Amino acid sequence: MKKITRFIIPPDRANHIAVKHSVTPEEVRQAAFDDPHHIIQRLKAASSAPQEKVYRLLGRTEAGRYLTVIFIYKGRGRAYLVTARNMTHAERRYYHEKNR
Repeated sequence: MKKITRFIIPPDRANHIAVKHSVTPEEVRQAAFDDPHHIIQRLKAASSAPQEKVYRLLGRTEAGRYLTVIFIYKGRGRAYLVTARNMTHAERRYYHEKNR
């Protein structure tokens, strides 16, 4: 995967992260583009779509919120948002361990 330059966040995904996780599209962009210590990891694709390149991004917003962002890499720097939520305790610990 090359560098992400743009997040594709359709209205239904923006609504999902707002209603279910209280996350804004701007916070997703901050975690991805403004946190120099963000971590990106490839995840296993769902059996229903094995060709998809699914990733997890761990990053912080300008306000210091720790987010986990799940996205599908679409090529040419484009990332399609699946969901975004607060990091779990284990994810936060991993983020800090990798950024020592």
